Amino acid sequence: MRHELRPNYWFLFYSERMGLTWIMSSAEFLKECVQNKSGKNVGNRSIWFNGTRTDKATSKKIEYCKPQFEKYLAPDYSRFKANLK
Repeated sequence: MRHELRPNYWFLFYSERMGLTWIMSSAEFLKECVQNKSGKNVGNRSIWFNGTRTDKATSKKIEYCKPQFEKYLAPDYSRFKANLK
C-alpha cells in the first residue's frame, strides 16, 4: 500500500487464521514497515506480522506473531480511547 505520515490516522490489521488484531498509528506503521525498492510495486509499503515455525513433535507448520509486533496486539479497542485526548 502507499502511505505517508498522517496525524490521527490508525491502521487496524486482522488475521483470521491466527485470530489476532493489531492496531498501529500512522507513525508506528511507517517505523515498522518496509518499502519496496524494486519490481512492479516499487514505492509501496509492506508489513508481515506473522512468522512460521515447524513443530518438532508433529512436523507441522505453526503460525505465530513476530515478537516485535506483540506490542501492537489489541484484544479490544481501548488503544483508540487512550489517544483521543
